[in-house]
Order: sequence, then C-alpha cells, then structure tokens
Amino acid sequence: MRVWAIFFITLVFFIAATRASAQEGAYSTRYDFNFYFDQNTDVLDVALDITLSNLRSDVYITEYTLRLPKHIDFKNLRVSDDFGKIPYVTSQLKNAKQITFKFGEPETGRSINTLKLQYSLDNMRVMQGSIQEAILPLIDVSEQGTVNVSLHLPKGFDQAVSISKPIPTNISYGVITWEDVKEKAILVLFGESQVYEVQLRYSLQNNGIVPKKQTIALPPETLYQKNYVQTLQPQPDRTFTDDDGNFLAEYTLLPRSSKDITYKGYVEVFVKPQSTLRDVMRRMFETQEDFLLTEHKLWSLGTMLAQVPSKDLRSAYGIYSYILEKLEYAPSRLRQKSQRFGAERALIEPQNAVCTEYSDLFIALAREKGIPAREIEGYAYSVNDQLRPLSLAKDLLHAWPEYYDRQQEIWRQVDPTWEDTSGINYFSGFDVNHIALAIHGKDPKMPLPAGFYKTEDRKDVTVKITDDKPTSQVNLDMRTSIREILTSGQSYTDTVTVTNNSNTYIHSIQIVPQASNIVFDPPSLSVSFLAPYETKTYPFTYRTTDQFEPTDTISFTYAGSVLGTETVGIIKQQSRDALIIGGSFVGIIVLLLLYFKMRSMHA
Repeated sequence: MRVWAIFFITLVFFIAATRASAQEGAYSTRYDFNFYFDQNTDVLDVALDITLSNLRSDVYITEYTLRLPKHIDFKNLRVSDDFGKIPYVTSQLKNAKQITFKFGEPETGRSINTLKLQYSLDNMRVMQGSIQEAILPLIDVSEQGTVNVSLHLPKGFDQAVSISKPIPTNISYGVITWEDVKEKAILVLFGESQVYEVQLRYSLQNNGIVPKKQTIALPPETLYQKNYVQTLQPQPDRTFTDDDGNFLAEYTLLPRSSKDITYKGYVEVFVKPQSTLRDVMRRMFETQEDFLLTEHKLWSLGTMLAQVPSKDLRSAYGIYSYILEKLEYAPSRLRQKSQRFGAERALIEPQNAVCTEYSDLFIALAREKGIPAREIEGYAYSVNDQLRPLSLAKDLLHAWPEYYDRQQEIWRQVDPTWEDTSGINYFSGFDVNHIALAIHGKDPKMPLPAGFYKTEDRKDVTVKITDDKPTSQVNLDMRTSIREILTSGQSYTDTVTVTNNSNTYIHSIQIVPQASNIVFDPPSLSVSFLAPYETKTYPFTYRTTDQFEPTDTISFTYAGSVLGTETVGIIKQQSRDALIIGGSFVGIIVLLLLYFKMRSMHA
C-alpha cells in the first residue's frame, strides 16, 4: 500500500442520454507538467495543463477534484480554463487535501476541455553542497491518462544530470523532458558526490568489578561512501574491521568506570560505486556469502512463509514490488518507543511498518530465494521527513537493505520505505542522502550504529552538508620480523606488520620489498583493506641468492616512497657449515673436559 506524493483525480460526468462511466472509456486525459526552479531558492514553480478529451457525445464534464497528500506543501494555487479563472473549494480529509473546481462552460459532445493549474512547491528541491536535487511529484494516472514532464533549468545552470529516475526522453539546453511517464514522482540529481561533516558521540559504561573491552562502530567504507577521519578522542586500544566490513574501535574500561568518545570526520557519498573498491568488495563477498543467506529470528518468515506468493518473488525486483504493495507506512510509530517487529510480524501487521520492517522483510524474502542481502543502518539526510522519513530513535537514523547482484558482482542499495512514502523509484537507482553507520549481514542487531551508545538523553549524531572537500593523507607505519643473520641460498618466511595512520581507508595497495641479493616470492605484498589506525600482519617468503655479500639492505616501498628498511648480515653456506661443525667440536671437547674433571674429583 503506497502513500505516494501524488495527485488523486475525481471526475464528475453529466450524461445527456445514456449513463456512462470513466471505466467505459468516456474520456481520455493528458497531463503536461512544466517545472521551473530558480537558481537561488528551493521553491519549484509548476504549471500543469490538463487536457480532457470527451470520447462520447453524450457525456460532458462539469466538476474536477484533486486530492493531494497532506504533506505536500502546495502554495499559491491558481486555476483557469479556456474562459478564464475558475473558483475552487478546499477541504481537509484525514490523509489528504482535497481541491474541487467547476468548469465554467464545459464543452459538450466529442470535444476537448482544458484546465490550467499554477502552483508552487516547497521542500521539493535541495541545493546544498555540491549536489542539487529536485523531486517532481506527479499524478496517479489511470489507463486513459498520459503524463509528460518538462523541467526548466535556470539560465547559466551548468551541472550535468547524474541521476534521473526515470531516464529522460530528451535533454536539451536548459530543458529536461520525460514522455509518457508511468512513475508517481521523478527524482533528478545534479552532481557526482556530496560531502557531509559528521560528529558522533559514544558513551560507554562498565558497571562490573573487572576490566571490560567494549567496541563502537564508526562509519564504514562502502562502495558508495568514503570516510575521512579528523579526530577520534580518546584513542582506542585498536581498530579493526569485522566480517561485514564494519569499522570498529575497541576500548578497555576499568571496573565501575565510564568513557565518552567523540569522533569527527567527513563522509563523501557518491552517485556511482567507487571503481577502486569493486574488486575489494567482490573478494570480501566471497568470504561472506554463507552468512548472507542464513536465516535469523528477525529475518525469518516463520508461520507466514506459506502465505507468501513465491512464484512472483523470484527476483530482487519482484520482492521489492511485493513489499511496496504489502506494507503500509505507519508514521505514528515514530512518536513512540516501538519494538522492532522483524519479517514475520511485519506480514502479520502490515499496516504498522516503519523502515526496519521494510528492510527486515526484504532481507528475509531475498535470503529465502537465495539472494544475498543485508541491512544498512545509518543517517539519511532529508529536508522533508514526511516524504522521506527517518525512524530509528531520537537521533533520527534510518534503515535500508542491500542485495548482492551476482551477475554484475556488486552490492545494490534499495529503499522501499522511501519509495513507499515519496513515490520515487529507489530500486533502479539511489541518491547521495544515505550515510552508512553500521552494516548488518551476519547479525541483525550488531554492531550498534552511532546514536545507540547512550547513558543520557542527548543528541549523539550530528550531520551537516559542507562545501569543504577533504583530502586523503596517506601515512603508513611498518615493522618486520626479519632475522638479523641470513645464510646464502636459504629460504625464509617472516612477517611485515602494517599500521594505517592515514585519515582514510587504505585498499588495493602493493608494498614492494627490494634488495640486492634477496629474492621475494611473491614480489609484492597486497594490502587489500585497512581501516584508519588498523594494524595487520602479512607473511612473506624470501630467499637469499648464492652470490655472497656480507650484508644487504631490504627496503619496503609503496607508491615510490620508502616505508622502511632492514639491514641483514649474510653468511656463506660453507661458513655456516664450518661454524656448525666447529661449534659442535668445541662443545664435545668442553663436555669431555668436564667429564674427566668430575672423575678426578671423585677418585
């Protein structure tokens, strides 16, 4: 059941001879939308021309009614027909605003009546940071209706379209057009990425009598977002990534103590997946696949499995469409502390869903059909929380699912909650308004996202759009376990320990060891994924050549810069053997001397 940001239309027919109805093909309708936005405001001005064509000579239309969802901020309405202005009456229904007009002099017989509406919409356009976004709410058309849309851009506007749902029919200078639109709303995005300044606070507490380790979840790196750490105070004992790819920081709390932690940084959200991460995420998925298909209590259909029409749910899109038809968004639950239902209860109470129910049901159905899926909990930037609501606790977090596209080998984000409330297609394309704070694939609840580490009632998640463009500052620290003395012609296995002191993740880099008389196998060390402040140890094998030099220097380089050096001594194999034999001989002589001395003492 959808709560669309759309118009509902009622036509009243007066019949001259025989009774007719809209279902009998008495008329056809064309809706021509023209949206205009100004470079300096967030207001969309709209001109809507409605052309009603009578298809029967015994029918004419005298009355026209629009029903608008109550959360559409509809202003400065002016209505006219071919003969001038038309008066209208507004009324407030439970879930809609209703506006009724009467045609002054309706055309009779096989004729055409036109209706012209002009109005303004607030909060349908966002122009902050490096992104401009417009939501164009349309009409819920019947089979007789055709919708055409034109978006008129301000003079001198030079940003390219990065996302359009649906795809435009034509883009010419200053005008984007869509013909025969079937969607309930259009989303247009200009720009490639959006940067957010993020501040997160965490409160940890240990009420026990022994020290305790606790972890917090920091913003993870995903295909669609890149993180820049500014500060993390106090410094953790360590950071690491879990099996889902979450960025975790670990702290030790003394008995009966508490700790307040503040994270500051930037998150850049991209329209398109980061190409440098696709192979990394594909390899990570290979280690995750089993648990991404596992059933959990919140991701189980339970007794409701038999009621699910399985033949229609063979694809991610089929599952997504089923959820939109089945669930009804319940904003009243946002005003109360409500329990997370899980997938089974979501089907039992479909009229009481919020974002977690949409996500849990999608994941349960996807896994049931063998489609790997997981939940993302995070922050969703919204200037209109009626169209695109948030629903996780007081820090206004949001939840949405991802599924793994095996054919393209890529994670795809979807948001059935926001499509249900806005009418925007959130399956075939996404936006830059979603910031991931925690990934839930292995466990439906853990780790907790920022905003859930509270010891008092306060706001812990602060996010704002910024024009600042952060930069990566790569700083790697390295140490090795290479022994000091090597033997020529011998093979060894040792380790290199790398610590990422950078402000960003390090992924898909090669550390190259080099020396004059030492051969390394493989010739480089691959560091696939390393979170800020994270330390990992990598084994490597090397062999000294038969060419003898008493010393050699091993240097480790990354991107042409030297990370560290180790100087080792090398002895010849013959010298080594001689040392062993000589040492053994000396040892035997010493033992014999001790033996004879002991005998003489007891004689």
